[in-house]
Amino acid sequence: EEEEEEEEKAGAAGDDRDDATHGPRKPIRQGNVKADARVGSVCFRTKGSEFRRVRLEYLDAGPRAQILNALFYPDYSLELPMLGIDLLSFNSGKRILIGIDYHPLTQDDDYISKYIEPLQMIKNDFPELQGEISQKIYDSFEFFSPAILFGRFEDPKILEEERIMSAYKRVLEEYLRMASS
Repeated sequence: EEEEEEEEKAGAAGDDRDDATHGPRKPIRQGNVKADARVGSVCFRTKGSEFRRVRLEYLDAGPRAQILNALFYPDYSLELPMLGIDLLSFNSGKRILIGIDYHPLTQDDDYISKYIEPLQMIKNDFPELQGEISQKIYDSFEFFSPAILFGRFEDPKILEEERIMSAYKRVLEEYLRMASS
């Protein structure tokens, strides 16, 4: 209820964007090192759709770090998990992390079977996205599913490969199918 009220207040601006923060690079703390970075966030609200909002966030710290996070929030009337997509690039693309997940609302066996097993079936087709996740980045399976697609790569060309885009596409198509049924 509080979240709905916050969404209503944020949406009072009149357009589909709740929040947009862009601007020049500003100092941020990165471990014990201060780094210049640009951080942005935009949240789109939707009406009459399967999603109550879609949030995109990015961090641009030049060649040191480029991070994109997208989170799809389903409509309150649906029991769907949230869809989260992460793309992280560090050290001029020498270290790339990809995470795609349906964030479960509960760890109940029936819920996992209904909503997370379809993601597991997709994951089975993409061995390059079957990596072990680090507790440093994804700190708990309380918020992430056991079927998270996750990969670590050392070549930025991986992002140009059709298989990675195919994985994104299949996950999104399955999510949209679940949302509309």
